[in-house]
Amino acid sequence: MKKTLMSLTLITFLSLSAESKYITELSDENFGAEVLMSEQAVLVDFSAPWCGPCKTLGPIIEELAEENHLEMKFAKLNVDNNNKTAAAYGIRSIPTVGIFIGGKPVDGFVGLRNKEQIKEILKKYFKSEIQTEEIKHERK
Repeated sequence: MKKTLMSLTLITFLSLSAESKYITELSDENFGAEVLMSEQAVLVDFSAPWCGPCKTLGPIIEELAEENHLEMKFAKLNVDNNNKTAAAYGIRSIPTVGIFIGGKPVDGFVGLRNKEQIKEILKKYFKSEIQTEEIKHERK
């Protein structure tokens, strides 16, 4: 029993601490370069390691990042360790997800959403969708 519990604890720790290769870890220091100066839309997951709903949302964001990393950038900011950025964007509840384009927050949500709900929000900011809209606008 003790060995099983220790194994489960280790697996949980490793899965929570593992970084996704499609999600950029943000800090107060790199937020400007990674988000505000990005040439593509960026989803920012404002969260904290102790937050239960954040732990539920994290894997959903990771799946979306893996499936859609060519369409937009995905990033995560630990609000406990980076309170200047969190305060600058008025983050008072977590999880909060913000979508940034051209250095400005344009959309987002607070709390949990399922994968399909999030994807529906994101689709309009995908690179291919934005380019399609630009082409339509240029032809008018």
